[in-house]
Amino acid sequence: MALTTGPSGYAMKMNYIYIVVCLACTLWLLYDGYYKEEFIKENTREDGTPNITLQINKTWGPISCVAGAIWFGYAAFALSRRKLTVDENGLSFEDGTVIPLDSLTKIDKSKLKSSGKLLIDFEANGETKTLKLKDSVYDDVDGVLDEILNLTGKNEKKDLSENAASSENTEDDIQNGQ
Repeated sequence: MALTTGPSGYAMKMNYIYIVVCLACTLWLLYDGYYKEEFIKENTREDGTPNITLQINKTWGPISCVAGAIWFGYAAFALSRRKLTVDENGLSFEDGTVIPLDSLTKIDKSKLKSSGKLLIDFEANGETKTLKLKDSVYDDVDGVLDEILNLTGKNEKKDLSENAASSENTEDDIQNGQ
């Protein structure tokens, strides 16, 4: 059975929040620059020309905020396409990269609870590389760990994570799956 996980819900929500904030700032700047009489009078020189604050509120401020909203919209779109699949072929990413399960050498879950990172060492082209799976990037990193261990059929504590126990884990914690 394959497990497919998508982008982190937190990251997606934050992009949408940033879009709303950028659009709200755009409206605020435009309102101050074009409709708020007190602000316009306060930021108009004696000769009737706008000072730099009023110019920014009418032009570059809203343009920058709209550009920010477009950027965060693009980021949300790019994140929505992010996928990780764990199946009998290995770990497959949305760009076509596949890490075979038999190339995995070590899984360090010591930072999974504290900082949401799962570190996976694997062999590629004769060298050892480390893959960092973060729960701020992918949803269900715990499920990914469980699926890897189920598919490899290895005892998590002895075969894959023997050297990955953090200093705060005791021997009993490791034997009990903590």
